[in-house]
Amino acid sequence: MDMQIWMRQSAKHWEEALPLGNGRLGAMMFGGGREERIALNEETFWSGYPRETNRPGAAEYYAQARDMALSGDFPRAQTLVEDQLLGEFTQSYLPLGDLVLRHQGDGEAQALTRRLRLDRAVHETEYELDGVHYTRTAFVSQPDQALFIRITADQPGVLNLDALLRTPLRGSVEAQGNQAWMDMLAPSNVVPSYIDCDDPIQYEDAPEKRGMRARVLIAMTAAGGRVSLCPGGLRAEGADAVEIRLFARTSFHGFDRQPFVDGLDEKQLCQEDRAKVDELDWETALSRHIADYQALFNRVSLTLGDGRYENLPTDERLYAAREDDIGLCALLYHFGRYLLIASSRPGGQPANLQGIWNQDARAIWSCNYTININTQMNYWAAEQSALPELCQPLFQLIADLCKTGQRTAQTHYGARGAAAHHNTDLWRLSNPVGEQYRGFAGCAFWPLGLGWLLRHLMEHDRYHPDDDFLRNQALEPHRLAARFFLDTAVEDGDGFLTIAPAVSPENQFYDQGHKCRVSARAAMTTQIMREVWENYLLILHRLQSDEPMAREVKAALKKLAPLQIGSKGQALEWEKEFEEAEPEHRHISHLYVLYPGESTDERLQEAARQSLLLRGDEGTGWSLAWKTAAWARLGDGDHALKLLRRQLQPVEAGTACNLNHGGSYISLLDAHPPFQIDGNFGSCAAIGQMLLQERNGWITMLPALPAAWKTGSMRGMRAPGDVTVDFDFSYGRLIHLTIRRSGNGEIRLRGNGKDWVIPSGAAGEWQLI
Repeated sequence: MDMQIWMRQSAKHWEEALPLGNGRLGAMMFGGGREERIALNEETFWSGYPRETNRPGAAEYYAQARDMALSGDFPRAQTLVEDQLLGEFTQSYLPLGDLVLRHQGDGEAQALTRRLRLDRAVHETEYELDGVHYTRTAFVSQPDQALFIRITADQPGVLNLDALLRTPLRGSVEAQGNQAWMDMLAPSNVVPSYIDCDDPIQYEDAPEKRGMRARVLIAMTAAGGRVSLCPGGLRAEGADAVEIRLFARTSFHGFDRQPFVDGLDEKQLCQEDRAKVDELDWETALSRHIADYQALFNRVSLTLGDGRYENLPTDERLYAAREDDIGLCALLYHFGRYLLIASSRPGGQPANLQGIWNQDARAIWSCNYTININTQMNYWAAEQSALPELCQPLFQLIADLCKTGQRTAQTHYGARGAAAHHNTDLWRLSNPVGEQYRGFAGCAFWPLGLGWLLRHLMEHDRYHPDDDFLRNQALEPHRLAARFFLDTAVEDGDGFLTIAPAVSPENQFYDQGHKCRVSARAAMTTQIMREVWENYLLILHRLQSDEPMAREVKAALKKLAPLQIGSKGQALEWEKEFEEAEPEHRHISHLYVLYPGESTDERLQEAARQSLLLRGDEGTGWSLAWKTAAWARLGDGDHALKLLRRQLQPVEAGTACNLNHGGSYISLLDAHPPFQIDGNFGSCAAIGQMLLQERNGWITMLPALPAAWKTGSMRGMRAPGDVTVDFDFSYGRLIHLTIRRSGNGEIRLRGNGKDWVIPSGAAGEWQLI
């Protein structure tokens, strides 16, 4: 089975490096010979601190902007939004810095290979220097909360190596004995990279305005040699083998606590981490790591094709672009699951725009949580690919936003309930961002972010029905979002409820010669309002409960606009068929109800198909993934594969931002470009949709199987209702199908033109083919 990403040269750019992670601690391995760079991250290391970011007095202007939009005066509504209704920007996810491993001497390494073993979450580099063969092995352990590195040579006493620490932030490096450490201070504020600023990385002196502290600690041992100090770190000399263990902690103590004056002791935490593994040998640490990782990763396996190209380097396979190399699609699927395990673990933070990996002090889009598609896409594959517990950080984000979002709802809208917009960060910012900059109404003034996130709570319950989960984790967020929608909903000129000014994320249209970002009603707004209200009522029904607000919700549902169809047969994005400013726009927000929604309405299906044809097949990496999943939902596997192949087209690292040309770097990381991890997760989800879908209570096998996928095998794929499916297929037909149920609900399944119904009852296993 194709379970490694490998190549015969080291990474020249950060995007070409290969990622390791344990959910909290991230490392990008460049796979160098003479010198290895390991770029380091820790999931809680962000700029800033908790503070008021809402716009005081915004609510008094909101009603004016709403009335302008409802009357059709979109330009004035947009100007008022950008003048009076936008709050501060999010903070930025930061790099810790680098660990550099440097062999003494000159000359380039020969016979170099580097590989990421997806089946073990281990990175391996082999190379020759000065006639000596070296092997470098690394992994980031979840059980032991450390990066472990081991370098061995095929000759005794020849290993002479420096281990150096460096950071792009304010910091210092010290060393004593066989330890070196780097202490850092995060900026108090980082201005987003898309805003012109002469002083974008800002530090404050007042303790209550200072940023987070962090420490990186390394400990080195040199078998057969000795360890000494050197400028910037540690030196091993005359060794047979060298081991390095790296620990990192920050002073983060919660989204609502000041990290400098009320933070944790990051220095003590690092020492505690080291003390826990002092007596742990390499082999035991490695086996503990692999056991923890494989307990998640080995739940699912996918094979496509006959593996004929598995022995070729990954970059060569990308550039060759062979149509019969369908194994690359399986590799992309496994890589998506690997990345989620590496970047999102229970008790931690959700995966951000780059997972947990970032090298820039002023990262593009602040490397934050963009919750108008990107954060949600990170978790699309989690349930179906048997990684449900990795959603826990996302659920905690939802719970946190329900707290900060209540203040935003009141301050910006004069409304009850809770709302979050298109960006958030470690500090759970929930306001529309933008300050008074022009152009931000079209992305930021969109109070549907929390509503969309709630879909993941219901998705979790679909796969694992649990009334306690609904009662304890899903009800209150739905209650708050539903209340906000009720308080802000108004009738438009057609008598339909809307939240105005309405935005279809990041898209624009022309009206009376003006390019507009806001309107009176947007299809996505209606779809998310309907979904939240219906799910709120569903939760109450499941819990056999009732609330006074339920009557308001039932009445409001009757006043939502139905799907509107345009002159070309397409689904309309706004209340009218406006001229689109970007007909091939990357977002397909108006098709939310198709995917990630589950609508099977025939009228929608055809309208969605026309919309996708009009949008075309270009787009960013995440856009390609969304469209791939949408085509899969329409049952067109060949078109889905066409887009998946575009996702696998190679993009050179360092390519400038491009909103219409996504692909993959040679590392298989998604190229927006630049790098965004959502395309990896979205592609993983889309591949799953090509193989299995569940809608209206029916599991459908091979619903969008491309003709090019002649043979394949899947083990462990999950379906709603606590169902696990194993299957093999050959030339469009299932040749093996086994169903396992750990719950007790009825199973209805379709495949090979046949229907099966397994009555509700005890858990069990059924071989159907």
